[in-house]
Amino acid sequence: MATLGELVAAGRRRQRLSREDLGALLRRPDKPQGLWSTYIGQVERGTRVPPDSTVLQLAEVLGIDARRLLAAAYASRARTPLR
Repeated sequence: MATLGELVAAGRRRQRLSREDLGALLRRPDKPQGLWSTYIGQVERGTRVPPDSTVLQLAEVLGIDARRLLAAAYASRARTPLR
């Protein structure tokens, strides 16, 4: 099973988005400017696991099945210490 980071990185490349572009597409009420490219990089490297709401946004923007991405996120949370 691919990791969350692998799925996000592959989806981002498939959509031909830079990390900056992807971050800008992930706007939330608490982050109206979007997410930083460094945060996207941390997700791709597996050092940060985003909340479910962000995982769902990633699935929509990247055209990845939400259940697959959530399953990868849950598996990553089981392996990653809380921050």
